[in-house]
Amino acid sequence: MRGLDKIATLLMLVMALWAFFGEDREGNPQPRIPPMAEAPQPPPPVLVPPQGDRVPPQGDRVPLPPPSPRDPVFEVQGGGGGGNSTGTAFSVDQSGLWLTARHVAQGCRQIGLRGRQGWVRGTLAWAHPQADVAFLRTQGGTPPFVLAGDAPVRGMDGFGMGFPQGKPGAVQGRLLGRAQMQARGLFQGRAPTLEWAEVRRAPSIRGSLGGISGGPLLDANGNVLGVMVAEEPRRGRFSTAAPETLLAFAGPDRQMQRAAPGTRAIAVVPDRFGAVADQLRSGMRIAQVMCQG
Repeated sequence: MRGLDKIATLLMLVMALWAFFGEDREGNPQPRIPPMAEAPQPPPPVLVPPQGDRVPPQGDRVPLPPPSPRDPVFEVQGGGGGGNSTGTAFSVDQSGLWLTARHVAQGCRQIGLRGRQGWVRGTLAWAHPQADVAFLRTQGGTPPFVLAGDAPVRGMDGFGMGFPQGKPGAVQGRLLGRAQMQARGLFQGRAPTLEWAEVRRAPSIRGSLGGISGGPLLDANGNVLGVMVAEEPRRGRFSTAAPETLLAFAGPDRQMQRAAPGTRAIAVVPDRFGAVADQLRSGMRIAQVMCQG
């Protein structure tokens, strides 16, 4: 019986390792895909338009007020799980500067961005002291995105792009309003966010959007309105770093550029946003990030 007990214990250990790592098509261990930061409590009702939890019609366009200390606050616990993990980053400067979520890059021993010829070494260039935003640096870059010149309005569409669950994907959202994200754990800080009701995904994957963290949230003109930072899957919502946070980096002597109002970089529409995301990933303007913990 002792021999059988040892065999059973060994089998359980092998199954646990298999479940943790998984394998790719070639049988190589894969990194874990951490979920996006998740708020344990739903935002207060003031965050939701009068219709309730339903996705607001696109025509219900009401200008958003500026960020306020009275905006609803939700709390997330960030990172620190160790091991390898993946996320998303996007180019903001041709020289090799990338924007991502702070929780994607914080605490990594090594950082890599997947390029056409394999992984390219990256470094954490700067992390925002309060917001879930950080810059990565690589040798050489790709055509950059610019910040949206148009202010956000409630009911507008936005398109998050990256690598949910470690695979190419995108999500369409409709803007509900403002909130504040209180981060705890690997880093602490409070910063304004935009809150989005999920409309659809491309492709139609189920489960968490984990892995898309750090990806760009584009407006219909293909300009950056935010950075994907958190989700509330039970209510079909996700959060992005507010454009006001990103505008602090824009200007003639700053690292990011801002588009003039109404400027269109690339058309992003609901029936083609998945194809646009594929095009931007193929051009390496959106890249997968590997964090070795």
